[in-house]
Amino acid sequence: MKESQTLQPLLTVARPPQSVYARQFIFTKGNEKKLTYRFVLGTERELWDHFIQKGNRTICEVIDARKPCHLYIDIDVDLKKTPGIKVRECWEAVRPVIDEHFQTLYEETPDYIIMDSSSQTKGSLHAVVKLKGRLFTNASHCGAYMRVLKQYIEVVRPELQGAYQFFDLGIYTRNRLFRMLGNTKAGQDRYLTTGDPFTFEAWQAARVCPVEADGELIVTLEPD
Repeated sequence: MKESQTLQPLLTVARPPQSVYARQFIFTKGNEKKLTYRFVLGTERELWDHFIQKGNRTICEVIDARKPCHLYIDIDVDLKKTPGIKVRECWEAVRPVIDEHFQTLYEETPDYIIMDSSSQTKGSLHAVVKLKGRLFTNASHCGAYMRVLKQYIEVVRPELQGAYQFFDLGIYTRNRLFRMLGNTKAGQDRYLTTGDPFTFEAWQAARVCPVEADGELIVTLEPD
């Protein structure tokens, strides 16, 4: 394993079966607490054994901008601003449209890994969308699809706009840090869970970027 305070040196040398991860932590400077990251290059087993199994569970996956990936989704509801909105109901309202799209394009319904880290003040849901034998070309193509979906809902299914407004479309940026199953933000106690036992295999399966990327690549054009 290698560690670095900056991301790019590790991305430059990362080769399968290694990936780059970000370990989030809080440090104190003067009287102020600050959030920062330290980047780690290693195999899945090394990350599991050296960090997660030892209780360091503030790990994010770096969604490498060069790599194929599964479609990933983040839904956030501020329950102070919008009380009564249930994050899972937002997801369940929109999911059939995603099913419909992939059924039409590929004659297949995706598998979904749904991870929840909601609290009394925030609804928070992550979804990894898996289509057998296919991956999105990279994260920017995931973002393009989600913007196409937004436009489709506006035009064809306007009754779903209320639910879709809680989907975060700002997460499809270059080399995004995306919190992994079983992990929480530093200083918080909101662990992403599927409700099933937290095992190495479950953690591995919930990754956005597979270590070995095989299959047809999905190309998505921006709606404009």
